[in-house]
Amino acid sequence: MKPRARAKYRSCPRHFVGCLTVCQQQDMGTETSGRTKWQAALGCALLTTIYAAAAFEGQARTYRLWYYVPAAALAGAFIASRIAERPHGKPRWIIDAVVAILCLSRPLTGQPPVSGHAWFCIHALLTCRDPLAKILAIAVTALTCYAKIVLWHWDPTLWPGLAAGVISGLAWRFCARAQGG
Repeated sequence: MKPRARAKYRSCPRHFVGCLTVCQQQDMGTETSGRTKWQAALGCALLTTIYAAAAFEGQARTYRLWYYVPAAALAGAFIASRIAERPHGKPRWIIDAVVAILCLSRPLTGQPPVSGHAWFCIHALLTCRDPLAKILAIAVTALTCYAKIVLWHWDPTLWPGLAAGVISGLAWRFCARAQGG
């Protein structure tokens, strides 16, 4: 049997006694939620990979693997980050829901005529505090810009997507400031 890990007791500057401080408990929780965010990111990426491999062949499969899998990893980290950072006010949840619905509708319907990847990446970059979500947002933004500028010769949906991300991200931040969060 594996020995149980013991919490280290130390003097707490707030309580002046040997105890498991609130800060230590929060640190332990943050470590777990960090692991959860990685698991969510990898899980979403894995599910998207399985879907692409099972449902598509050739170039269609390759496209989904290099373009959609990184965005799915960002989505997993974003969702886990939002759950860990809660509570958020109702206006911020509404903004997140509208962004998610419109960005997910883009590959399914072709509407709205903005890049869903660019919109979601910039929104995540401006609103997430989690380092994993920010790093993934930067990486997916770079991938999206490369694809839309170099591979697809200045795809016209890039700039509206970036602008939509800035608008939704700033609106989310405004709501956060108005709610004192």
